[in-house]
Amino acid sequence: MLKQASVMDVKTGAVSRKDGYIVITMRYYPRFLRKELRDEFASDLAPDKLLLSDFNEAQKRLGNHNASFAEVDYEQRFQLDDAACRHLKALSDLSCKQDVYLLCICKLGERCHREILMLAAHKLFKCQIGEVFHEYPIFMNRLNG
Repeated sequence: MLKQASVMDVKTGAVSRKDGYIVITMRYYPRFLRKELRDEFASDLAPDKLLLSDFNEAQKRLGNHNASFAEVDYEQRFQLDDAACRHLKALSDLSCKQDVYLLCICKLGERCHREILMLAAHKLFKCQIGEVFHEYPIFMNRLNG
């Protein structure tokens, strides 16, 4: 199954490699996380640098994660290129054999691209996914196009 967790879940030991295959899906590697705590770093599954920068600036200004997500039109701007789709397919295939955790710095329950990745994998590759806290209809409608 494809699941999600926060990088802090791995750092604190709430989720570990014994629980499944751990994939960091961030643009930049979290310096505070030891490499032996994860299986893979997949920056190709992260938002592009401009979207991430705009999101971080909005967060500083607004002080609210989900409001910042909406302000920068994150769902509309988040993209998966062909290489990212192939990578997501490989992780989806692996999730049929063992749990695969997609990680980001965002807390569980906050809007996050890892949820978009999970929903995309479910729709495109029919893999089972764990709990998702939000819907992303704008992105999902783009998958239909």
